[in-house]
Amino acid sequence: METEAIFWICLMLVAYSYLFYPVCIWLPTRWFARDHRPPEVALPPPKVALLIAAHNEAQTIEAKIRNSLALDYPPERLEIVIVSDGSSDATVKIAQRFADPRVRVLDYQQRRGKSAALNAAVAQTDSEILVLTDANTDFKTNAVRNLVRWFAAAEVNVVCGRLILTDPKGAENVDSLYWRYETFLKKCEGRLDALLGANGAIYAIRREVYVPIPDNTIIDDFVIPLLSKLRHG
Repeated sequence: METEAIFWICLMLVAYSYLFYPVCIWLPTRWFARDHRPPEVALPPPKVALLIAAHNEAQTIEAKIRNSLALDYPPERLEIVIVSDGSSDATVKIAQRFADPRVRVLDYQQRRGKSAALNAAVAQTDSEILVLTDANTDFKTNAVRNLVRWFAAAEVNVVCGRLILTDPKGAENVDSLYWRYETFLKKCEGRLDALLGANGAIYAIRREVYVPIPDNTIIDDFVIPLLSKLRHG
């Protein structure tokens, strides 16, 4: 009897996650969603640190840095921080080839995990806005500008971008049904000012509300925004 009860409870939890929760989050957006429009950006725009945590990313780091240098954001207001978390390949050497003053390389030779690497990187920058991304993610040229403009509203502490999954050979959109489901939930939560987690490939947070996370954190892109929400509203 207990086994049967546990089975039905687990089944209901799964059904809630994938069937009922989307309805529960979508219905309120029909009546209570805020009309979100980006405010006017103050001048000069805030200083931004683009943080790229990397471990053995020799195959992708050069393309990522070149993509970051091509961003449409004032060069004097942007720093690109590559945080090597115990890389044993040529990641650091490749990153250090770039002579552009915007590029900084933090070479932590002992591998401690992405969470520890991010905490260390944040402590090394005084930029107002932190943009977190992955070494294998390309940004559109206006991505950082579009993320940052929302921070002109004082009540905004975290902004999540949209990740589009593509085929590396054909550059085709290969978003799966599950990923479209995830994107739908984030849009609904955002319209209700209830976004809990972000997307680790592209999101931004005010440095002043960044809360250092435990070194053993696995889902950092969920924990970082959630702690910001809990501590700072």
